[in-house]
Formats: sequence, structure tokens, C-alpha cells
Amino acid sequence: MKLDLENDFIYDAVSAPLRNELFDRKGRELNELHSAYILLVGPDNGFRNYIEESIKLVDREKNLHITLGVSDLNGFGTVTKCNCRDCMTYRPKMINVAEISELWNIRYSHVIITGFAGSDYGSFSESGGVNTCELSEQFRKLLDRVAKISPSKVIFMSDHRVYRETDQNIILAEHEQLDRTKKSFTSILEGMVVRKISREAGIPLAVLRLAPPFGPETGFDSIFMRIAEQVADGEKSEYHFSAKETNFVYISDILVSIFFALIVRGVHGVFNVSSERSKTWNIEEIIAMMRKKYPEKCRLRIDFSEGHAAENGIDVGQYMASLSSKKLAVAGFSLKTELTDAMELMTGYLLHKKSKTDPLGKNFMFKEGYDGKLETVHKILLNQILMVDKICRKHDIKYFLAGGTLLGAIRHHGFIPWDDDVDIMMLREDYDRFLTVLHKELPENNFPQTPDTDSLNHQPFLKIRMDDTKFATKFTAKFPKMHNGIFIDILAHDRTASSSLGRKLHIMDTRMIRSLVFNKWGNSDIKFSGNKTVDGLANIGKKILPMDFLEKNMFKTLERYKGRNTGYLYDGMGRNLSRGAFPEEYLRETLYVDFEGELLPVPKEYDKYLTWLYGDYMKEIPASERHISHSIVWMDLGKYMEEEK
Repeated sequence: MKLDLENDFIYDAVSAPLRNELFDRKGRELNELHSAYILLVGPDNGFRNYIEESIKLVDREKNLHITLGVSDLNGFGTVTKCNCRDCMTYRPKMINVAEISELWNIRYSHVIITGFAGSDYGSFSESGGVNTCELSEQFRKLLDRVAKISPSKVIFMSDHRVYRETDQNIILAEHEQLDRTKKSFTSILEGMVVRKISREAGIPLAVLRLAPPFGPETGFDSIFMRIAEQVADGEKSEYHFSAKETNFVYISDILVSIFFALIVRGVHGVFNVSSERSKTWNIEEIIAMMRKKYPEKCRLRIDFSEGHAAENGIDVGQYMASLSSKKLAVAGFSLKTELTDAMELMTGYLLHKKSKTDPLGKNFMFKEGYDGKLETVHKILLNQILMVDKICRKHDIKYFLAGGTLLGAIRHHGFIPWDDDVDIMMLREDYDRFLTVLHKELPENNFPQTPDTDSLNHQPFLKIRMDDTKFATKFTAKFPKMHNGIFIDILAHDRTASSSLGRKLHIMDTRMIRSLVFNKWGNSDIKFSGNKTVDGLANIGKKILPMDFLEKNMFKTLERYKGRNTGYLYDGMGRNLSRGAFPEEYLRETLYVDFEGELLPVPKEYDKYLTWLYGDYMKEIPASERHISHSIVWMDLGKYMEEEK
């Protein structure tokens, strides 16, 4: 099978190793795989394809020149070899392998064997429906081939079925309660690998045992896969209550663990791969979580009757397993995905797959925050934009949608689904004019918040807040007497120096003075430069100098080049100082585009501006990172909740 990398849920998992900070440390970088020869062996299923596509993606993005062989259990497959100009002197082009000898006559540095990890292949019995003797013989021949090429390292994917099924709620370490009676086919395969690869051939081996795994199109069979599918289908089903608990592992974390084992030389032996912090769930908790996430779709219930599981519900005992991943944590590995996020990604994939409007999940976002009121918040914010638009049109003041609001206008023709604020930008002269007319044009129940109008506020830009509402972030909630109503941000883009050196100095001065103001306001330590001496002096200055003096110098710094035709602008008020300056021409002309059914202004050169701001701005952020952007801890929409119903 072939994975659809255009699908945001699938690409999110495939690209997980590229985003994981584990590989930012020296000696653990992905470029440790530069020029590696990797052989991937296993049934042609979704899991194997995830690993293959992830290796290919990392190879392309990091320019690693990896040779990748992919084989089924019979030894047939393909080899992808680097065919770039630099490598042609010592590597041939990509080839499709027709003969086993072509695939296996390569000296691979690493071999990954997926085996049947997470798959439903039956148990080692005559009634299991699987010819395990035939599979065992096939596997033995495969291991002989692997041992013959003698790689530097072998990674074998196993799973929780090596442990005995038990009703005990204990979290099992790698060598506890193993199925030593060899009734589990997983135990048989794992034993064959350890004996042949590690003991007989003396090849370094890492066995990764997965807790119950799941993920889109993986082919895994787990309780989490089944529940997600039932919820997505709106299927009625009944589960017999069991106090037995389980943890899990999501496909993105599985891929990261494989790269970790590939790269880190000391990772040998057996390692459990399970959810972070050993959090475990019973069936009642899992279904309750899904009911909360999908109240309109989840039709699952728990049968609490005793003694007749077969008649009154699905018996989940065989699917539940709690594995300790502390050994892997000691080696430096940690998993990122929480069960609530993983189940929402899995269910979201299934729901979007059925959708005619968004089958690839481009507009997926997590169901979190705002107590289900985000759509109402968007409507309120749109009305606030239209209020600003009316004032600006009346007084011929030029403005543009900015930041994430501008990105949403271009990419989504409205709000980014997981965004929760509005940014508007103006040139300094327009911003100053806007401030002068605001006092007479601003409708009732709106408050123009600046340091001059609210002594507890020290942001350098204008916020228009709505009276009789609360919309406080974790930071602003520290100041309950400050106006904390729902808001939109309006920022000036100021001129900066014409010379490269002048721009660097101006930006450095702006960062320093803004850091002094913000950290004095929040009563926090300055960590501006990374230099202890400089930061220490700055912290002394922060304590000694009064806020009025610091604010006066902040605005003076921002307007240092006011009225001068330098040809460059910078976002001195906002969060983009690290981006540097940009040509003034980016904001010279206006273009009107659709935003939630309204025509609103953006820079005519929006492509250049957004490229400066975000790089490849049309590329969606990963599905697993689509959480609400602000940490709103206090929200009350007041009468506006009723008006927007």
C-alpha cells in the first residue's frame, strides 16, 4: 500500500522525526545517518510504509544521501540509491529490484525488521487461523539473510504480546512477566531474533516493544484503533467493564523511537515504547474521554454486569497492557503525544476521510479551549475588524490585516481555524492618525488600551478591548484590575535604518528596551543576550530605573527614524523582531481579499511580506500542533455570547 502524504494526519506522523528536539543534541543529530545504508524488512503494510516514507523524507530534507532497501518477508523489494551529481562517482541510480540477490548483495549499515508488530495474526495455536509454522520458517530464512550481511545494528519491532495476559494492574518493565511458555507468536519471533542476531551472529540488536499502538492507515489492531473507528462511524457498541488499565503509543512517537535507535549507538537490548509518564487508562476512562470529545458521535457504553462478559459486551482484557518506558527514558528518549491528542488525531483522520469538503484534514484543529465558544469568538472578532475598517475608511487611514490574520486571509479566506486573535498593522503615520480620531469614533463598550489609558498595561501597541468581557491570558490574568476584555491588536510598523549595521543596532536596542519594560512589568529575570554579565547588568537596570522612564525610552527607540525615508520597516512593537527589517515597498499598496465573506485590505505584496514573516507560508503547521495559540485562562463573553447565537 502507498501512504497519501498530502493527507495532513499522515504527513504529521511521517515528518515527526524532523520536528523532534531529541535530535538537536550533539551526537544525536539526524545527520548521523549521512551516507547510511538502511534495509527495511517486513510485510507490505501501513506500518512498514510509514517507516519507509519517514526515512525518505528525512533523507530529502537533510540531504543525507541514504541508500534504502525495502524488502518483504520473502526477500523481494526495491532499493533507492542516491543519484545526485555529487554521489554519482560512488553510487548508482535508483533501481527496482527484480532478483533477491540484487537487494541482499549490499552491505547495509542498519536493518529494521517490522515483523508483525501491532498486527492481528492470531495466536500460536491450531485454531488461530494463521499458519504460524510457515511464518516461522519464512522468518528464519529472513534472519539468516540479515545475519549474512552483518550490519552494524539491527532494530526489531515487537509489541506488548510478549507479556503474559493478566488482570493485575501493574506496569511491566522489560524482563517482568514474559510469556516464557512461548504460546504467543510475538514471543516466538522475538526469541528467534535475539538468538540468531544477537547471540549467534553477535550483531548489536535493539528490540522495541510497543505498547498498544495506533495511527491512521498503520494496519495496527488495538483497542484505541477500534474505539476511534466506532466513534467515527457513530457505531453503537457495548464494552464489558474491566478495571484493567493500559497505556499506548502513537505512530509519530514510534517513528521517533526508531530513529533514536538508529542514531544512538548505545541503544542495545530490549526497550518498551509506551506513553509518557506511565499514564494508564481503563476502558471506562477511555470511553468517557471520547464522549467528552465527540458527544454527538460517541455511542459507546460500558456494561457493568458481572460474570458474563461474552453476552454483555466486548471483553477488552486481551487488548490492555501497561508497559514501563523508564529504561528508554534513562537512555534519553521521551514520547510527546498524549492520549487525548492521539485519539483526536486518529478520530479526526477518520472523520475527515469521509468529508467531501476537507478529506485531507487541512482545516483540522483540536477540540479544546474556549469551552466550545471559539466560533463565537471569531464572530465577535470579525465585528471588531469591521469596526476598525469603518473608522479607517471614514478618515482615509491605510491599514492591513497582519500576522496570523493576514495568513488566514490568504490561506483560508478567513480565520485560521485554530487561531484566536486578530492583528492589524499600520504605518507609523497612519497609526498616529488612528489614535487621534479614536476617542470620538470608537463605539461605546470599547476601550482603547495603551500605557496612557491603562496604567497597569505596558504593551507598546494599541489593544481595543471590549467592556464587560474577560479574555485574559496566563500573563495578563496576573493583573486582575487591568482591563482584560476580549481584544484585537493594532500595531505600527516603524521605519528603521537604511544601512545593514544601522538596522542591526536599532533592532538590538529595541529588543533590549522592550525586554527591560516587559520583565519589569512581569517581575521576571531578563535573559536577553545569553551573556551572564550583560543580562546581570540589565536586571540591575530593570530594578533601579522607573517604568515611566523605561516606557519613554521604548517609544523613543521605536520612533528613532520617524519621518526619515530610509526604505526599510521593522516590527518593533510585535513579536517579529528576530525576523529583522523588510523593504518599505512591501506595505506601499493595498489589495482587498475575501475574509469570512468580507473584503478586507492586505498588502499587494503579501507574498513577499508573508515569505519574510513565515517562509513557506502556504505550508500548514503539523496537525499535532494545531492547538489554540493563546493560553486563555479567564474568559467571559457576557452579553456578546447571547448576541452571537
